[in-house]
Amino acid sequence: MNPYENWNISDTDQKLYSIFMPRYVERVSKIAKKNQKLVHYTSAATALSILKNKEIWMRNTRCMNDFSEVRYGIELFTRFCQMTEEYDLLKKAWGKKAGIFEEAFSSAIQAFDEWSNSTYICCFSEHEAEEDQFGRLSMWRGYGTDCGVAMVLRPDSFVAENSDFQIRTSSVEYLDSEQFYTQLYELGVRVEREKAFIEMLPDNVISEWVMRIIKFAVVSIKHPGFKEEKEWRVIADMNSCQGLKLDTIAVNGIPQLVMKLPLTEEMENNGKGFSIPANLDHLIIGPTPYPAVIANALVKELEKCGVADPWGKITASDIPYRAHV
Repeated sequence: MNPYENWNISDTDQKLYSIFMPRYVERVSKIAKKNQKLVHYTSAATALSILKNKEIWMRNTRCMNDFSEVRYGIELFTRFCQMTEEYDLLKKAWGKKAGIFEEAFSSAIQAFDEWSNSTYICCFSEHEAEEDQFGRLSMWRGYGTDCGVAMVLRPDSFVAENSDFQIRTSSVEYLDSEQFYTQLYELGVRVEREKAFIEMLPDNVISEWVMRIIKFAVVSIKHPGFKEEKEWRVIADMNSCQGLKLDTIAVNGIPQLVMKLPLTEEMENNGKGFSIPANLDHLIIGPTPYPAVIANALVKELEKCGVADPWGKITASDIPYRAHV
């Protein structure tokens, strides 16, 4: 199976992905082969808002549940820069382009604060077939509070890059420091092996790819302790994305900017967006004392969205509800 079959990219770009982002290619190919679904765990109130407003929020990385998630990737790269022998070995692999690599790498490190300010994300998890009935208990505990909803998407939703919105999707990698350094070593091995090809590339192409892989890594590396989340992140840069609405919202009492990604029929018909009827597989209501009440409200909104057989799209998890004390 050609992992790039539906990517609509050139042979050169395919080779660049194989050198710089093989793990990403592997993960995308795997979920395509498995017909894997993604799921967004959230509160029932937020799920209702997504359906009513036909939009999903992308929040700044500094406003995530735990900003240390992003700091973790930044700290790994910062420590690597201080490992002179390992850094010099990676730089040497680039041959005649070592200077271009070093300049781009240094620019990326200096851009971390700027990236934190301009990068907005929305989080999903891989959804397994056996979770269709119950959902995932750890995710209910983390994101569902007392009234949670899992919004399960159809396969391929949000997985491919979207050139109209200029948003990208990245799988999260769960690495400790040694695993991270191993990944950089293996990058150097691939670069060394393809040195002749890389030395023929324009300098700006090399700079763009070096900056890209570092930015993706910073936004998409988490501590191994979060591994069971099996997370994917839709990523937007407010300086380059298109068609997303920037709005000021108070979330939990904190005023902040959010990027709103439209989920409308019009956008879907134009081949640009992600309509709810075309992308929503089903909803799972998490452990709660109010499953019937929540189901009635969600069905009404699904009907307004034009979703066929809305009652058939809703499942209530029968995991026993435990009140917080």
